[in-house]
Amino acid sequence: MTYLNNGQVHFEKTGNKAIDECLANGNFTIEKICDSCGEFVHLPANFCPKCGTPLARECASCRTKLKPSMKFCPECGAKV
Repeated sequence: MTYLNNGQVHFEKTGNKAIDECLANGNFTIEKICDSCGEFVHLPANFCPKCGTPLARECASCRTKLKPSMKFCPECGAKV
């Protein structure tokens, strides 16, 4: 899993030695990792090129960005 904290990229080890080494050394240009299959996806992409999973959704009520697995909006509680 990767995430941003004050503009800094942080990551948890993936278990894949080559990927973990690249991440640790800063040798990457990953913009998104597919939540479904783990494929590295460069934005602006709306779907994963490997598995076809949608990469971003928005809540119809408040426009908050949602992960594909979410069933309710974390901001307003609307069912999605």
